Amino acid sequence: MTVTNLALVLLIATAFLGAILGVLYFQRIRRKGLVNLHLALALASTGLVAYSFWLTPGRGAWPLGLLAFATAAGYAAFRWVRPRQASEWVLAAHVMVGLAGILVFISWMR
Repeated sequence: MTVTNLALVLLIATAFLGAILGVLYFQRIRRKGLVNLHLALALASTGLVAYSFWLTPGRGAWPLGLLAFATAAGYAAFRWVRPRQASEWVLAAHVMVGLAGILVFISWMR
């Protein structure tokens, strides 16, 4: 398995776990362990995307920028941003930019 394929598998696992966390969020159920696993998967997959770009110099880095922003926004959503309504906007941006980053990475892989 290549680095880019492994990065894609981890990105999909991160998005799937994020969708589960989103459903739990709307049910007002908090699972700190799952949130930490989601963060660990996001960091690992973003690191692999960065490594993929390092292996292929001279190509665009949009996916890396989008995924890095999504990871930072997800981390900051409930740790730094207050009040609650503002943190929900940051969380919404986290979801949209993260999905965009995955789609742009898939496009970059082609």
